[in-house]
Amino acid sequence: MRTHTERKLKNVLGPVRADLSRVEELKDKLSQSEERYRTILDQMQDSYYEVDLAGNYTFVSESAGHSLGYSREEMMGKNYRFTALEEDTESIFAIFNGVYRTGKPNRGFPHRIRHKDGSIIFSEVSVDLKRDEQGVITGFKCVNRDITGRRQMEEELRESEELFRTLLENAPDGVYMNDLEGNFLYGNRKCEEIIGYERGELIGKNFLELNILPENSLARAAQLLQDNINGKSTGPDELELIKKDGRRIPIEINTNVVPRKGQTVVLAFVRDITERKYTEVALQNSEEKYRNLFDNASEAIFVAQAGKIVFLNPRASCISGYSSEELMASPFIEFIHPDDRELVTDRHLRRLKGEELPPLYEFRIIQKNGGTRWAELHAVVISWESKQATLNFLEDITERKLAEEKLGKSYKSLKKTLNDAIETMVKIVEMRDPYTAGHQRKVADLAIAIAKEMKFEDSEIEQLKMAALIHDIGKIYVPTDILNKPGKLSEIELQLIKSHSQYGYDIVRGMNCPCSVAQAILQHHERLDGSGYPNRLKGEDTLLEAKILAVADVVEAIASHRPYRPAQGVHIAMEEISKNKGKLYDPDVVDACLKLFTSGKFEFKPI
Repeated sequence: MRTHTERKLKNVLGPVRADLSRVEELKDKLSQSEERYRTILDQMQDSYYEVDLAGNYTFVSESAGHSLGYSREEMMGKNYRFTALEEDTESIFAIFNGVYRTGKPNRGFPHRIRHKDGSIIFSEVSVDLKRDEQGVITGFKCVNRDITGRRQMEEELRESEELFRTLLENAPDGVYMNDLEGNFLYGNRKCEEIIGYERGELIGKNFLELNILPENSLARAAQLLQDNINGKSTGPDELELIKKDGRRIPIEINTNVVPRKGQTVVLAFVRDITERKYTEVALQNSEEKYRNLFDNASEAIFVAQAGKIVFLNPRASCISGYSSEELMASPFIEFIHPDDRELVTDRHLRRLKGEELPPLYEFRIIQKNGGTRWAELHAVVISWESKQATLNFLEDITERKLAEEKLGKSYKSLKKTLNDAIETMVKIVEMRDPYTAGHQRKVADLAIAIAKEMKFEDSEIEQLKMAALIHDIGKIYVPTDILNKPGKLSEIELQLIKSHSQYGYDIVRGMNCPCSVAQAILQHHERLDGSGYPNRLKGEDTLLEAKILAVADVVEAIASHRPYRPAQGVHIAMEEISKNKGKLYDPDVVDACLKLFTSGKFEFKPI
């Protein structure tokens, strides 16, 4: 009985045990599968997480937590707002809501997530619905891919492209592309400016169709395109373009053959060279003009460097008799007269050292035929081919020197004749007026001393001396008895005496004397306040030489004997000019005269 029962139990329990064993086997396999997929989830590069309908995390893969800096435990149960940026929450909700309403998964939308350290991570999220065993929607399954690196690369690429486009659009040269058939593909802003067309009018058009090339440029443009077809870059080349307004302009063009989107295109750089052409023409005209001036100058123009002539004009050969090659082959000093070489060498070296020297000086040069010519040189220091040199302007002054020599001899002869005439006139006055014998000579001595004290030039002193020596020449028209009258003169007699200034002027102005001599004689009795004679001149209306004569004349007259009174002495004369300084007599002249006598530098010599 028990055996039968045991057998029945065995028949019943056997399948149960088998089923239980199968269940355990399935559990074990499921566990292994879950572990395998969990390992995959945790180790895969993308992150996986699940959220419920309220947006709370219900499952987070280990990789999801690590990518955000959190542990899985820190994220579980938190809302998606925990990691999302506040300004993105509405757009994220809209995505999830769309998946919920349509039942269609979202295969990826950009999404910003805040890392635990506060940094921002860019991600791409795919969303699908999560359902329970009965098919009821319980939440969402999400796969998140970190695209921060890609976004950074895209941003860098965008910035790079933006920078490149900005540079290209604002390039100083026109930049365009065309295919190998001559059709325009691209043109920048400068390209529009150069040709006058907007790029929209150019793109897709052929240069032949646009009629922008004149006949004289067509063949060359076709050759450039053929070179491009053969894979050759070209340039620089010059062509003419016809602008939209019909004007022709010269351009410079360079082309490069480059690949673009699987095809070969021509990248060209074009520059409007109108201004450069104008400048080149102007420069050429200027060079021709200055070359003509240089070649036809009446002066020898040459550049000297390291003791030799390195550049010269034809006039240098005309003056010296040497060819240009001969002048440039030997040291410059060899063409200088031996007696003048030291002078020329000294001036040259001192000028190179930067010393300030007179701009002009004279010396003699030796011609090829052995003759001697006088030259006047003007030299300046310059840089020639990056080295110190002198630019020299040499004029042949031989004829001038001969003329000066002849004139000098003539002047000496004339001066001697004039001095003899003046000396004769002095003697005539002294013979007619023995009481004032030597007066004019003494006045001349004092006037000359005053002029030197006032720093007059030698030529001015020479003219003043002439005037002083004959300043009373007009007295030859005054009767002798009036000149020698010891008593008081009548008004008529006084007027006759005063007329000697005008008579003297009339005599001298007919002679070959400088005009200042005659004017000084006429004005030597004028006074600053207008009380003098013959024309009652005031202040600056009177010649300075006449003012000097006035002081010298008064001082000598007071200090010397006269028919109508004895000599009063120099001290009385000094009192007179000091008292009337600035009223009758020029202050500067009076000061110079006083200084001469008080310092002992001057005294009247007996005649």
